Amino acid sequence: KQWYQRRVHGKQWYQRRVHGKQWYQRRVHGKQWYQRRVHGKQCNNAEYMGSSGINAEYMGAKGHYTEGAEIVEQAIDVVRKEAEGSDHVQGFQIAHSLGGGTGSGLGTLLLLKIRDAYPDRLTKTYSIYPSPKVSDTVVEPYNAILATHQLLENADQTYVIDNEALYSISVNLLKEDHPTYSFLNYMISQVQMGCTASLRFSGQLNGDLRKLGVNLIPFPRLHFFNIAQAPILSPKHSGYTKLFTQELTQQVWSGKQFLA
Repeated sequence: KQWYQRRVHGKQWYQRRVHGKQWYQRRVHGKQWYQRRVHGKQCNNAEYMGSSGINAEYMGAKGHYTEGAEIVEQAIDVVRKEAEGSDHVQGFQIAHSLGGGTGSGLGTLLLLKIRDAYPDRLTKTYSIYPSPKVSDTVVEPYNAILATHQLLENADQTYVIDNEALYSISVNLLKEDHPTYSFLNYMISQVQMGCTASLRFSGQLNGDLRKLGVNLIPFPRLHFFNIAQAPILSPKHSGYTKLFTQELTQQVWSGKQFLA
């Protein structure tokens, strides 16, 4: 059997049971890479890159060429350690935001190093694009443009998620007056679960990352995907909501549940 489990408090992981043994997905966390770790905690079965006293200051160029370049070898060592501990590495998934200096700068630099170290493995990114209505700094568009160039060259599959679409779905569809980062991360995790469902459950279609790319990518550089998720339910209501196939099909093509 192979299935997906979700712990309380929003912590999620993959788990596979084979003849009584448990196998876990390899993960590397880079939360608050330039600053301190969030709450000073580490997730189970996950490796942290570490912590540094420098700051990207919302500048993607600093995260990619100066401060990030000084510590990327430490980060790639952690990734290499996790890859060597795996029986079969199919590919790499990176979740990052393109608005700040860490996600756009260090994230794309790490992607470049992974491409150089593992040229025969697929690289897949969940990229959070900035929006003018929910922007924190004026340099976010520049960070996104520079990071998109790196994604164009070094990523095999990029799933585009828009900040404004996330907030619009939270407020208009899920009726969250003040959506928190935890709630937005919950929505992104639902999208990741949908994109990786064919990898975690048996079936004849899209059995791995490579088949998924073959079916969706007409040209190698044209690999930016627009995502629509159905159903999108609030955690408070997901336990007692019943949906049918026709309703799910109407929701996913309605245009209101696209994340970009």
